[in-house]
Amino acid sequence: MNAEERLRAPDEFKLGLIVSLCAHIAIVVLFIVRAIVFTGDAFESLPAIRVDIVGLPEKDQPREMPPPAKPEEPAGKPAPAPEPAKPKAEPLPAKTTPDAIKLDKSKNKQQEALERLKKMQALDQIREDVKKAEERQRLEAARAKAGAMKIKGNQLAPGTELTGIDKLQHEDYRNAVDRHIKPYWQLPEWLASKSYTALVLVKLDQQGRLISKQLMKTSGNPDFDASVLDTVDRAVPFPAPPEKFVAKAAVEGVLLEFGGVNQ
Repeated sequence: MNAEERLRAPDEFKLGLIVSLCAHIAIVVLFIVRAIVFTGDAFESLPAIRVDIVGLPEKDQPREMPPPAKPEEPAGKPAPAPEPAKPKAEPLPAKTTPDAIKLDKSKNKQQEALERLKKMQALDQIREDVKKAEERQRLEAARAKAGAMKIKGNQLAPGTELTGIDKLQHEDYRNAVDRHIKPYWQLPEWLASKSYTALVLVKLDQQGRLISKQLMKTSGNPDFDASVLDTVDRAVPFPAPPEKFVAKAAVEGVLLEFGGVNQ
């Protein structure tokens, strides 16, 4: 390089420096003008992510593989319900055998049969007692009613000895009852010719209704006696007793005689 070229070199360096400085100033001015004139979206700065480097596994150590994931069951298929626990059968006692079980059942049946029999006997006894009590009450009521009758005027109390006109009138009433019952007295032919006789005591209320009947003398033939009692039942009501004989008819009654047709 000659002397002239050495003199030009500093000038060229200065020129390049000036050009570079102008270019930088132009760029700065351009950014300032852009920021003032062109106001756009704000500059978004992404947050910095800090990464800590932990100890890496050594090359010699094998990596542990994670366990395989269980396959997911389809959503449409419901899970199977757990099976209910089966009740445990209680073991029989050591001494229990089929023969012992049969014997126990037989004893239980016999005990139940005895209890039912006792209950039936108790019920029968209660019914019998009630029946007897009702019969006693009925008889006592009839006696009380007859005994409570007071003698008014020419009325006669039970047990009064009949004499004179009273005796004749009572006999007439007995005959009236006898005539009333005779049309109902019918015997089969094989009994009509027999010499059977029976006496029946009938007790009547003031309207001639039957209070009771009692066979005072039996004929000795069950069929004949049954026919007599049946005739009394069919002849109800009887003629009403006269007012003076009401008490005697209810308490003492009227004695009727039944015999064969030929008698």
